[in-house]
Amino acid sequence: MEREKRLTAGLDMGKMESLARLAEMAGGEVVGDPEVTIQGVNDLALAGANEITFISHPKMVEQANASRAGAVIIPSDVDDIEKPAIRVREPYLAIAIIH
Repeated sequence: MEREKRLTAGLDMGKMESLARLAEMAGGEVVGDPEVTIQGVNDLALAGANEITFISHPKMVEQANASRAGAVIIPSDVDDIEKPAIRVREPYLAIAIIH
């Protein structure tokens, strides 16, 4: 039942959500400040300070750290992220749930 709630949740693009709430929706673990607020989802290269993006491989950590994104969804094997993040087993699924 809880997984069903997560799958139907999604981010209301006009509403700010805390990173902690997004992690709960996606079934992930917060890395960094759980109170960071996010208003939308965007591509790694385009994400701004109030948006979340994702990486699917540890090789993308440098790009994520250099991005303007407010937060990043990261795979469970990434440890060296410098931004607030949500650590998950399946980044593609997590971004789809949040989006």
